Amino acid sequence: MSMNLIKSLISSRTTPSPHRVPIRPSMPTLPTIPIMAGALMLGVLGGSAISSGLPQPSQESTPTQEMDPKDRSSLTLEQELGWVLSRAAILDLRLHESPSPMDYELTACLLSLASDVAPQDVEIARDMVQAAWLSGDQDMALEATRRVIRLDPKDSVAQLRLISANINKKQTVEERMALYARFLGDTGASIDPAVRSRLALDAALLEREAGNTDGFIRRLQQATQLDITNKAAASLAAQYYSSLRNDPVTILDYQIRLLKADPLDANVHLTIARILAVQGAMEPAQRFLNNAIELFRLDTGRTPDQIEEIRVAVDWRVNGQEEVMPKLTATLNEQRNAAQSLIDSYTEQQLPTEGLTPPEEIVYNLGINKMRLLAAHSADDTEAVRSILTDMSGVFDREKKAILDASIMRGADINALFGQYISRFVDLQSMRAVVGLDADRIRADVASSVEQLPALATPLLYIEPMALYAEGKFEQSLAEARRFESAPVMDLIIAQCLERLNRGDEAIEIYTRLLRTNPLNVYGAFADTRLHSLGVGDRVLTAAGQQMKLIAQRVPGWIDQMITRQGSFLYMGVELDQRVYRDAEQPKITVRLQNTAPIPLGVGPSSPIDSRILVEPVGVMTPHNGFQGKTRAKVLQLDHRIRLMPREEIRVEIVADSATTDWLMDQQPSVSVRQRWRLIQSYRPRVSDALANQAQADPNASIYGLTNSPLGLTAETPVVQRIGLNATREDATRLISMLAGSDPAARRRALIAISARMRSNDDAMRLGAPEIDSVIAAIMETYTRVGPNERAAMLLTLPQRHQVPQMISFDDHVAASVLSESLIDATTDPLVLACALLTRTDDPEAPIFETLANVADERVQRIAGIVRARLLNDQPLLGTVGPGLEAMTPSFDGLEL
Repeated sequence: MSMNLIKSLISSRTTPSPHRVPIRPSMPTLPTIPIMAGALMLGVLGGSAISSGLPQPSQESTPTQEMDPKDRSSLTLEQELGWVLSRAAILDLRLHESPSPMDYELTACLLSLASDVAPQDVEIARDMVQAAWLSGDQDMALEATRRVIRLDPKDSVAQLRLISANINKKQTVEERMALYARFLGDTGASIDPAVRSRLALDAALLEREAGNTDGFIRRLQQATQLDITNKAAASLAAQYYSSLRNDPVTILDYQIRLLKADPLDANVHLTIARILAVQGAMEPAQRFLNNAIELFRLDTGRTPDQIEEIRVAVDWRVNGQEEVMPKLTATLNEQRNAAQSLIDSYTEQQLPTEGLTPPEEIVYNLGINKMRLLAAHSADDTEAVRSILTDMSGVFDREKKAILDASIMRGADINALFGQYISRFVDLQSMRAVVGLDADRIRADVASSVEQLPALATPLLYIEPMALYAEGKFEQSLAEARRFESAPVMDLIIAQCLERLNRGDEAIEIYTRLLRTNPLNVYGAFADTRLHSLGVGDRVLTAAGQQMKLIAQRVPGWIDQMITRQGSFLYMGVELDQRVYRDAEQPKITVRLQNTAPIPLGVGPSSPIDSRILVEPVGVMTPHNGFQGKTRAKVLQLDHRIRLMPREEIRVEIVADSATTDWLMDQQPSVSVRQRWRLIQSYRPRVSDALANQAQADPNASIYGLTNSPLGLTAETPVVQRIGLNATREDATRLISMLAGSDPAARRRALIAISARMRSNDDAMRLGAPEIDSVIAAIMETYTRVGPNERAAMLLTLPQRHQVPQMISFDDHVAASVLSESLIDATTDPLVLACALLTRTDDPEAPIFETLANVADERVQRIAGIVRARLLNDQPLLGTVGPGLEAMTPSFDGLEL
C-alpha cells in the first residue's frame, strides 16, 4: 500500500508480555467496528475461508497462486489446519450460551494461532479481531487488524480502527491534534476519504472540547465534504447550524444532506416533513411523510399511532377536512361490521362470544378521535360531532375504570395514575368545549370529580375557560383563558372566542401561531381550515415555504424508489466454485454486494447497505439420506468498507458452511447430499418476540425462523452434489494401511472416516471394539511419526475419551508425548500443546500443564490458564463434552436477532 502513514502503523507491533495477561478492560468505543457476538457464537463471525497451507488470496488484494480446485481431493490435514483450528475455536465458544470475556479470550488466542498457520486467510484474521475485541484484548485486536490490512489494504473499517486506536494512545490533546493534522493534511491524502471523514469528525469533537470553535467548524466541514455518507457528521452539522440561525431554508438544506447520508432513515424523512409543514409546504411534506410511514411499516409491520395521527393531519391540510371524515368513518364502520359479523357467526354456531370484542368497543385512539371531531365541527356536522363525542366518552369511561382498578393494586404509583386521570379528563372536557356542546355535562363532571376527590379542585380550574366558552360566555372565557400559559387547546379556545367577538385579526394571529407550532397535529390542521375560512389562506404558505418547495422538489425520485423497490440500490449475488464435491471437501461460495445507487451509500449493520448476511444451508437433512444433527447457518459480516461508491462492490470467497455444519458433515462423510445455500441479507425473525410468545402454534411451525427484512435481499446457489467419502466404506485393515502410507492426503481421508465411524450410532457403520483398538494403535504410530502441524490437525479431528471411551489410550499417548519432549528436549511445540489442552485435557491438575515452563508463546499460556479455570469450575470444553453429536452442537444457536 502506498500510504506511508498506514504502513508505519501496520508495521508497529505491541511486544507481548511473557507472563499471563489478565483480561483487559473494554476498549475505547470506536463507532466503526460492529460487534457481532452472535456471529461468533453461530460459527464464523465473518466466514473463515479454508486454509490449504498454500497462499490464500484476499478477494480484494493481489491474487496469489492457489491450488487447482480440481485437485482439492489431494488436500492434507496440515493444509487444512488453519480452517480446522478456527472451526474448533468457534465450536468451543458455542458450548457457552452466554460467553464471558474469558471465553472470547480463549477463542481469540486460538484464532490467532490459526491465523499464524494460515497467514493469507483474511477471514480468520477478521474473526480474530472480533473475538479479541469481545474479550477486551486491545493489543490482540489491533494486531489482528494489522493482519487484515496487510491482506486487504482496501478494508477502510480496519484502517479507521487502527488509526483511531493509535491516536487514542496519545496522552495529551496537543499530541492527538498533531496526529489528526497529519492524517487530514497532505501527508494523508492517499487514505480513503471515508476514513479521513471519520477522523475529521473526531478531530472536530476534540476541537470543541478544547473550546476552539473555528477549529471545530473547519474539521466538521471537512468531515461532511470528504464523505456524504458520514451520517454522524451530517447530523452534527444539521444540529449545529440549526442552533446558530433560525433560517428554515438552511435547516432544510442540512436535513437533506443528512437524508443523502442515510436515505432509509424514517426519522429524517419525518423531520423534513415537519420542517416543510411549518412553512406551509404541504405537498412535499406529504411526500416525505409517506416515505417515513412506509419505512416504519417495513420495520415494524404497522404505522405507529402517533405517525398515523400525523398522516391524517397532513391529509386534512392537503385535501381539506371534507376528505378526512369519510375515510375515517368508512374504516371504522368496516372494522365494526367485521366484529359484528364474527359475533353473529359464533352465535349461529352456538359458540361462546365472551372473548370477542363488541362493535361499540372498536374506536379510534384519542388523537384520531380529535381529528374526526374537529373535522366534523369544521363541516358543521352536528350529528357526527355527537356520535364522536359518544365514542370519546366511552373510551374515557373504560380508561377511568382501568385507572381506578390500578390504583388499588399493591405498589401502585398513585401520583402517576392521578396525573393520567387528569390528562384524560381534561382531554374529554376540552373537546366538548371546543365544539361548543355539553356545557352542563362539563360542569357536572367537574363537580362530581371534585366531590369524589377534592384534590382535583385546583388542577380542574384549567377547564373553567373551556366551560365558559361552551356556555357562550366568550368575554369571560377569553379573560379566564389568558390567565393560563399558552397551550394548543387553550389557544384554540382563545382564537374561537376572538372570532365570536368579531376580533378576526387577533384570531388570525392565534391561528397562525397554532399552525406554525403544531403543523402535524389536529390543532394545526384545524387552524389551517380556520385561516382559509377567514380569507387569509395565502398566509399558510410562507415565502420561505415557497423556496423550500422548490428545494424539496429537487430531491431525486430514486430516494423514494429505494424505499419501495429493494433492488433499486443494491445487488447481491452468489457463485459456487464447483457443483460436485468429493472426499469431504468444503464447498466455497463467492458473495458479491454491490451499490447500484447513483450516490455513495454507507455499509454496516444499521446503514443503508446492511452488511449482515445469513448463509443458510438448505436440503442437507432429508427423510432419505439419514443425515443426523441440526445444521446451523453462518453469519457473514461484510463490513469491510465504510461506504461503497456507485457500482463499487464487496466480493469475498468463503467456506459455505458454518463451523457447526462443517463439523457435522465431517462426522457423517458417508452421507451423500443434494443441497443449496440461501443467502439472507439484513435478516430478522419471521414474527416478533411478542407475537411468538402469544402464539399457540407449534414452535417448529414455518412462521418461525429467519427471513430477510423488507429492504434486504435474498439469493440462492444452484443445487450441488456432495458425494460421500469412499474411505468410510473401507474395512479397518485398509484404513490402517492408509494411515501407515506415505500419502498425507490419504491419511486425511482415513482419519475423517475413522473419526466418523468411531462416533457413529449406525451398527453397520460403527467400528467394532477390536477394530477400534487396532485403529487407535495405528493412529498413535501415525501421530508419533508425523510433523507437529499434522499432529495438531489430528488432535482437532479425532474424538476424545468422552466421545469414544477407547480413545483414552490415544489421549494418554498425546500427553505422554508432550511431556516426554518437554522433559528430554526441553521444548514443546506451542501449537500441539494448545490443541492438546483444548481437546485432550479433562483434569486441572494434569501433568501436561507442567510443560508450560518450556513455552514462551503468551497465547498458549493464556489458553492453558483458561482451560484450567474451566476445568476447575466444571465448565464445558471441547476436551470434556460428550458423548454424541448433540454434545458438540448445543440446541441454542447464539444468533443475536
